[in-house]
Amino acid sequence: MFRLLPSQAHPFQAAWRSYLLAIGPAILLLSVLQLLVGYQGSFLLLHHSWGPFWDLVMPHLTHLADGALVTGVLMLLFAKKETPLMTALFLAILLVGIIVMALKQGVFPDWNRPAGVFEEGQVRELSLGKERMFSFPSGHSAAAACLGWFIAGLGRRVWWGILVGGTTCFLAFTRVYLGVHFPGDLLAGLLLGSVIAFASVWVSGWWWNNLEAASPRSKHGWRIAVGTMGALLIIISIVNLLTRYYL
Repeated sequence: MFRLLPSQAHPFQAAWRSYLLAIGPAILLLSVLQLLVGYQGSFLLLHHSWGPFWDLVMPHLTHLADGALVTGVLMLLFAKKETPLMTALFLAILLVGIIVMALKQGVFPDWNRPAGVFEEGQVRELSLGKERMFSFPSGHSAAAACLGWFIAGLGRRVWWGILVGGTTCFLAFTRVYLGVHFPGDLLAGLLLGSVIAFASVWVSGWWWNNLEAASPRSKHGWRIAVGTMGALLIIISIVNLLTRYYL
């Protein structure tokens, strides 16, 4: 059995289990909606306004699920204390980005977003960027689910896992609220992000254990590298957000 962290005997900590239990009902609900009302019908059912305040803040809250930015912050903050976990996080977010992009543009290029499917007036476009194409799966939802796995692990408490899981579901829902994704896109993203996070934990644990056994001194250099990559991700993400939405 691989050990991800020195204090861990098994990667399934209580916080991770509670996190998965927290997002489980959302995954079940989205699955049921797909069966009962369909891909487009589920969007019409869930896409409605909560009021002017939420219409104003949702376009900004949704960026909390931007994988690269949050990953960079976590890597910079926890590069020294939680190097193996941050290594797994970097691998997971990288895989999420690559796989989501491949699915959007290579496998499902004709799956348009709600504004490109429904008639004018049926979709309230609240996103800061006008998005029409490449709907399936939701990259934000995949990144949120993946990030949630690692953020929950940092807390190591049941209540923390539940809190993070609830936040993950809320951030995924912002994509439907803003009119840029179908609930089916969210379902695929949540499942994809969770599977990738799980796999990355094991792969990184195996790699870190071998690195520790082969060259204990190299751990210090890798901690510096993780922190440096985190800082670069923050810079790149901020520039990308400013360029895409605000400049």
